[in-house]
Amino acid sequence: MKSVAELGLIAGVAVVAGLGNWLASGRPSADPVRELELVPLKDGEILLDQALKDGGEGLVWVDARPAEMWRKETMKGSINITMQSDQALVDQLARHSDVLFEASRVIVFCDDVHCSVSHDLSERLKGEYRDFVAGKILVLHGGMTALRAADLLTNSSPSP
Repeated sequence: MKSVAELGLIAGVAVVAGLGNWLASGRPSADPVRELELVPLKDGEILLDQALKDGGEGLVWVDARPAEMWRKETMKGSINITMQSDQALVDQLARHSDVLFEASRVIVFCDDVHCSVSHDLSERLKGEYRDFVAGKILVLHGGMTALRAADLLTNSSPSP
């Protein structure tokens, strides 16, 4: 009887952990590229074509995903600042302060249209960390899905 209770406890913990991951990362998409077109823009989001059309002068791309994911695949030239790290956010910002303070625009991205990590980071940058970023802060609609569809990803990044 004790092993049945232990098995139930393990299953319960697994369900809670899976739900927590789903809430943090967003629900998985069956066809992420199609969802780029179907999901409307949220406040503070920008479409990739608009971001690229405006030019790259003063533009900083911030990958809000964990550093391990950033190292494997990201937008070329992006920096990694994430709330999913053991390193304090203020320390990550300080490491990139010269680039962020010179930026006219900062575009934050994560996985896809259902990922809220980029929105959460954007709000913190606009709020409590506004002294670190001089320019306008936007979130890339569709994140890595949009970048992948436009073939703008690279397979390696420098150390964070």
